[in-house]
Amino acid sequence: VGVAGRIFISALLIIPILLFWTRQRFSLQGRDLRIYLAASLGMLGGMTPMYYAAQTMPSGWVSLLFGLTPMVTGLFAYFILHNMTLTLSKYLGLLVGFIGLMVVLAPNLSWQTAAGQTLFTGLGFALMSVTFHSLSTVLVKKLNHALPNTHIVAGAVWISSLVYLLLHPQFLICLLYTSDAADEEDS
Repeated sequence: VGVAGRIFISALLIIPILLFWTRQRFSLQGRDLRIYLAASLGMLGGMTPMYYAAQTMPSGWVSLLFGLTPMVTGLFAYFILHNMTLTLSKYLGLLVGFIGLMVVLAPNLSWQTAAGQTLFTGLGFALMSVTFHSLSTVLVKKLNHALPNTHIVAGAVWISSLVYLLLHPQFLICLLYTSDAADEEDS
């Protein structure tokens, strides 16, 4: 069930809660849909690969790799938002951050074993996750026009749920089966 089930359950709950709490109408205008799509990129492209990566490496590594997010976000902001400059100290900060990661991770990496190859694959997925999450953050900042954050999250959750449903509809059956099995254990 994994991430698809969690996002789907969130989607079912978030709009009614949002409408009840904020009493604001949920917008489906084109400019708002673009923001929801940008935010869903962080959920789909950020969470899904990281869930896979977490199965291939120690949890501490996942935290270290996700620590790249501010650096990658800064790079995307520089190229997409054009409202900051990369000074020498920022370049050095990026370089020191990447070198620090290599010092921690490199001694444990090896192409010679199947476990090492799986770890490299996991690292690739983790870096993909960081990239999508950072890109999503910058795109939402670029596109947002004072849309409430709760609406952005709700729209992103719904779009992500629909994509998961289109790409992997079996998760609904797994979700129901898991729920039935939990009910039988409680009995």
